[in-house]
Amino acid sequence: MREHLIGIKKLPDVAGKLATGRVYVVTHDAELGLDVACTTLVAACASGHAEWITKDPSSYLGLPAVLSGEVAECLHQGDLRIFRIKAGDRGVCVRILKELDFIGVAQGSLILVEGADSFVVSESVDTDAAAWQQWAERSGCTVLWMCPRPAGQPDHEADFLRLAHRFSGLSRLRKRDGNVHWDVYYWFADGGVIADKSFRLDTDGHGSWWVDQRGTLNAEAAERAVDEDDVFVTRAALPGGRSAPDGWRVFETAEQMKEALSSARAPTVVINYSAGSPLEMLARLIFEVRRSIGPQIKIAVKEDGGRLRHSHEQLLLNLGANLVIPSETGFARMQSLLKSIQGQTFSGALPPDFEEAMTSVVAVEQAGYVAPANFMGAVSNVMERAQVLGIHNALVRLSLTPGLGILETLRYCIMKRPGDLCTADDESIYVFLFACEEQDIGATLDRLFRLPVSVLFTAESRFLSAEDITGALAEFNLRATEAHYEDFTAALASGAPPTMQPSAGYGPAVAAGRTPIRPPFSAMQHALKLRTVHP
Repeated sequence: MREHLIGIKKLPDVAGKLATGRVYVVTHDAELGLDVACTTLVAACASGHAEWITKDPSSYLGLPAVLSGEVAECLHQGDLRIFRIKAGDRGVCVRILKELDFIGVAQGSLILVEGADSFVVSESVDTDAAAWQQWAERSGCTVLWMCPRPAGQPDHEADFLRLAHRFSGLSRLRKRDGNVHWDVYYWFADGGVIADKSFRLDTDGHGSWWVDQRGTLNAEAAERAVDEDDVFVTRAALPGGRSAPDGWRVFETAEQMKEALSSARAPTVVINYSAGSPLEMLARLIFEVRRSIGPQIKIAVKEDGGRLRHSHEQLLLNLGANLVIPSETGFARMQSLLKSIQGQTFSGALPPDFEEAMTSVVAVEQAGYVAPANFMGAVSNVMERAQVLGIHNALVRLSLTPGLGILETLRYCIMKRPGDLCTADDESIYVFLFACEEQDIGATLDRLFRLPVSVLFTAESRFLSAEDITGALAEFNLRATEAHYEDFTAALASGAPPTMQPSAGYGPAVAAGRTPIRPPFSAMQHALKLRTVHP
């Protein structure tokens, strides 16, 4: 099930994760809530959909340019819808729910209700809260009520605490003693429950908030889970092939262990790393286990037959591991080290997906269009950084539909993820996808181009291995040197919008001259002539 997070960086999941099918309440000083609300919406749109119910649909325009631009992009992409409501009259709460059912809301969406306290009539507050609770469970959506407290007005917390049986979390965003705090009254998430904890926040002044490292999560904040003392271990992680102590669960493979962990909360997990084995597989496993289970699980990596490089060790720790056990460590010492991490809670901030985590690790910064003369060098630089971690990349050559211009088509390509690069010759566009598996190429292309790929291109060729990518780059670079392909850097930087008008057969929005952000028939991408170059 999709889960959402409060838009405060470095806030531990146990204090800010929004579980599916639940209702949460955040009260806030009137001047503080809007940027956190919008950051939360933008994060939700990165992996799904969000609905924003508010009295002032244009309020985001007053936010810092970067954040307001991100909200506008979510609206443009169709991942965010804003509904203006008239609050205060009796029964409005129930009518909102009926209207949400009428318009249709995707399962797993985030429903953010701004000013929700004013929608609840005091005489029926428990009934209205119960209606939202039941709707969230039935629809499979997450509901977040944002309730402002104007200066001089009484606090709402006491009212909501009396309804604790209706809400899965209650927190307050407020300014105190010159600092902004995220005060958790209680918060239920899959990683546990915390209560009466406060996190001091800091901001860059441009709409981003994060937890000040001087205020960290107390390890005792989460309830002790029933499986706190359990140990899951791969057989290869047991030194000398010895037997496991009573109570340890031994698995032949890491995948078997991962499957068994699906219902776990806080056991200790020991995974072996054999010298020379692909690091990416281990990194992905650690990231997925940490992301799916939460901060209470303890993850240890046992080296086998060699030592991890320092940079690789730091990578695993950043992706969710608590401990790396050296190869030469005996079993008694290993048990002691595992005991030392009991009660620990992982408080690191994880990116929303593994590919983004890899991007941050290899420190790739360049993204988007690259002049033909510089394309090979730029891609080679990214591949060199990624090679040490065994990250898979892809190069795709897309042949333009006859009659379409190179510049016009490039304007339909929006690349924001560091490491994703593109260029063009006279007939094709070349797209380099950083940290992209073969099965994800189609969906990634759909995301990058604002018109269906099947409309813009007639065929594609994929280069998947490092050797084939290098060969294709060398061939392109040779032609670019001889033909002096046009550099569109300045033209694209001008920000001129696309002007191409597809025929009416592509749907009413396109026929009217409006670019459909979500492809109206994405299955047509499979009608392309596809040639995959295998190693």
